[in-house]
Amino acid sequence: MKPKKFSIRSRLIAFTHAWRGMAAAFMTEHALWFHSAAALVTVALALYLRVTRMEWIALISVIALVLICELINTCVELICDRITTEYDPRIKRIKDTAAGVVFLAAMTSVTVGALVFYPYFFST
Repeated sequence: MKPKKFSIRSRLIAFTHAWRGMAAAFMTEHALWFHSAAALVTVALALYLRVTRMEWIALISVIALVLICELINTCVELICDRITTEYDPRIKRIKDTAAGVVFLAAMTSVTVGALVFYPYFFST
């Protein structure tokens, strides 16, 4: 198959599809609402405390990590539900593993947030 030529129009169409997918996920997935709210609180607190540039990098990285993992988890769940809506222990394992990825990312973000914010509240 011959590769397609680069086109600004095709890139804009691809971005449109990406935004549409993210919007659909944010409108239907309650976990994304929760994680987004936590991200907004984190950003507001970081602005208020005037965290350092390196702390911003750490916070933004883990916020992005959690949101990315949640979007991937949503994709996995949609694919699994398309395969079967009946109970299947293998599908359950796939969904549980994907949820575990989000949990690990969320716990990592809580740890990074605690390490960043702790000195601002409990300085010696």
